[in-house]
Amino acid sequence: MQSPFSILVADIGQTITHTALIEPVEGVYRFVAKGQSATIWSGVNPDLESSLRNSVSALEEVIQRRLWGDTGPIKPRQESGFGIDSLIVTTSAAPALRTVVIGLTNAYSLDSARRAVEASGAIIEMTLGIGESSSPWTGDTLTALAQDPPDLIVLAGGTDQGSTKPIQAAARSLAMLYQASPSRVPHLIYAGNLEARRTVIRNIEGFLPFSVVDNVRPTPDTEAPSELQREVLSCYENQCASRCTGFARVQEWADAPIISTPRAIGLTARFIAHSNTNRRGVLITAASPMEVVIAAAHDDDYQWLWQRTQLTDLMLEQDVERILEAWPKPISREEIAQMLTDALANPSSMAQTFEEHLAMLTWASIRIQEARDNFVEIHARQHTQAPPPNSADLYVVQSQAFSGAEKSGAALLSILKALQPTGLSRFLIDDQALLPQLGALARIAPLAALQVLENDALTPMATVISSQGKPRGDRAMKLEYSLDSGTSAEMQISTGTIARIALERSQTAVIKVLPHRGVDIGLGRPGRGGRSAVYGGGLGLVVDTRHSNSANVRQATQQEKIEGWLRALDEPLG
Repeated sequence: MQSPFSILVADIGQTITHTALIEPVEGVYRFVAKGQSATIWSGVNPDLESSLRNSVSALEEVIQRRLWGDTGPIKPRQESGFGIDSLIVTTSAAPALRTVVIGLTNAYSLDSARRAVEASGAIIEMTLGIGESSSPWTGDTLTALAQDPPDLIVLAGGTDQGSTKPIQAAARSLAMLYQASPSRVPHLIYAGNLEARRTVIRNIEGFLPFSVVDNVRPTPDTEAPSELQREVLSCYENQCASRCTGFARVQEWADAPIISTPRAIGLTARFIAHSNTNRRGVLITAASPMEVVIAAAHDDDYQWLWQRTQLTDLMLEQDVERILEAWPKPISREEIAQMLTDALANPSSMAQTFEEHLAMLTWASIRIQEARDNFVEIHARQHTQAPPPNSADLYVVQSQAFSGAEKSGAALLSILKALQPTGLSRFLIDDQALLPQLGALARIAPLAALQVLENDALTPMATVISSQGKPRGDRAMKLEYSLDSGTSAEMQISTGTIARIALERSQTAVIKVLPHRGVDIGLGRPGRGGRSAVYGGGLGLVVDTRHSNSANVRQATQQEKIEGWLRALDEPLG
């Protein structure tokens, strides 16, 4: 297959549609320009065709070339420069799957299935523990399932070689229910006892569409959510066709199957992990006020989470309070609430003031931290080489709030608070909103994806040394560094602080870190040091010892701390 010359990539989200043009420049694929517009909705369904057209129009304004004709993309690219050779599309625009989770007991299968479903971008409307009640199928339950069927039912329960009768009875009840009400039937995923699988299939076959995955809780002490997560996401992708206006038309134009944004970001994480020599792996975070994707990868092993949030008035009030806690200066609740309301009304707009910038950063940080906590819970129950959120070598962040923020101390503080890394890590920002599209592109044109990743997509923000532990004195570590320019220095870093050393994006340095007793920098045990080459970025090299705080250090107020941290990141040492 001949490599495409001109590639248009698109990600159609719930609120914003991003497009970008990728073309060879002097033999290397490069990012040329991007377009961005609000996603169009037709009633309760997103309009993929109109959203894509509008975003491409914005891109055409930038490049002053026609890519789109009256009936769709101009393909292939013309000698005049008009048109494209290839179109790649990802989307997360379709509404979340309304899901009912059925399991034996809350403490085991039901809890495991709930975690897996919530980590797949679905909304759980009902949970039903069939092993904890003598008659779980009440009239109200059956009426709700029949009159307003969910999009998806997940049936789990019973460890392998465990009890089968309650699960078999549940399958029979569901088959009878939807045999009587066949007009709208949900898809069923069976993720339970291996021994009950054949009977469950026999009971539901012909009455409900279904799929079967590995038991989500095969033993009392083992959780295996990955297959269930992937199947829930596949159901979402399959239902996009009926839940998105213009899906068939866009798929006809595209040169590969449209895949979901979370799946594409997971592919990007794995692609980056393959393309780089990272000892601890890669972690990507893509965030908005209403959804977060976290994808972690190490070699071939990767794990992801897609968490969607239904914003209510109560949640907004709670978010305002949490933003107030992280605010460095006096401000009213009403001012913060208004900034959040304005951001929801205009999701593609950029912050115009420092206050708006800080509010959006903190809001994104809140959502990331919530998703991180859930990711940690799922990660801890699995056998995986993918790194947990606090121990990756490379962190990549994509968010409207962080766009263009590679020199923002407030942005770095927000990321560190949300992800809580330990050890030596590098932080990059996806300024061009390319992460999902490049994951999808890597499946058909890996060289193009790799070259854009290496040259254009990711903006270096900082290399960070993050410590944990409680030293006896007020010193956390000794730091020695030598820049490639020949400059060298050494310094003592105090506990409970954050400091910055200027190191430009084009510069490298060799550092030697000697932590004091009790201080852990992620090398296996407290007090162990090491040497490493590091890269620069917008904020250079940052040393964060705020989590290595001596009891002898005066505890400042939270507002004093935040003001001091912001000043420290604005004023480099050395």
